[in-house]
Amino acid sequence: MSQRPSFFFSLLFGDQTLDLIVRETNRYARQKLINKPAQLAKCEDVTSEELRAYFGLCIIMGINSLPRIAMYWSSDSFIGNMGIQNVMTKNRFEAISLFLHFSDSTREPQQGDANYDRLFKVHAILSRVHENIQAVYEPSKNLSIDEGMIAFKGGLSFRQYMPAKPTKYRIKVWMATDSDNGYVANEGRTNGLGYDVVASMARKFLYKHRHIF
Repeated sequence: MSQRPSFFFSLLFGDQTLDLIVRETNRYARQKLINKPAQLAKCEDVTSEELRAYFGLCIIMGINSLPRIAMYWSSDSFIGNMGIQNVMTKNRFEAISLFLHFSDSTREPQQGDANYDRLFKVHAILSRVHENIQAVYEPSKNLSIDEGMIAFKGGLSFRQYMPAKPTKYRIKVWMATDSDNGYVANEGRTNGLGYDVVASMARKFLYKHRHIF
């Protein structure tokens, strides 16, 4: 029996993960609007169902790419996307995008602190999704470990610029993938190469009769 795409999304982003995003997004909205009571009164809390719809729209926008977000709500039938327009208004989509958060910013350790983490803002969500990725799929016998590039143009201290590459602005991560289908069974950033990279990526799969390349 075939499953709906929402089923597979839920495997990676379960209820607890969505509840965390809902909680932190609403917290951040209140923090930013605390001195703007009129705007705060108009800003409704996001719900888990609304957040699912929001992420669904983001996936659709990745498939049906337009130059500007506002164009999905265009009244021009050759440009606008009626499916997206029927799910959420442009103003609501922009409001969720503005306040979308995964952690409490007031608790972020400052640079120089022993607990300073450059990924603090996304650490909790990355850890949860990473655990889910490994929990819901048992990879086949052959695994490939290699670096992968994630396109990213925002401000980030470890973002790389490689002018000769198709993806010029990128974040480099190491991935252990199932050779049969490309499923990413493990991933992480590392500052070393060689033994350290392979050992850290392969640790979960040791003594399980797998071939690692």
